[in-house]
Amino acid sequence: MLDLFSLKRMESELIILERDCILTCSNGKVPDRCYVGMLAKIISLIELVRKGLDGESLSDSKEGG
Repeated sequence: MLDLFSLKRMESELIILERDCILTCSNGKVPDRCYVGMLAKIISLIELVRKGLDGESLSDSKEGG
């Protein structure tokens, strides 16, 4: 399992990648269908990392809710 620091670093790298992907597409360098596929994968990875971060913070606290 990844530690909290690794997850946070991964999240910020994915967010940068997402921004770069958007900029590349807006410049017309990548076909739209390729861009949409890449962006969907990046966004799903960001969501997975955030779920990991949520799980990490939940497991840190002994009480739930």
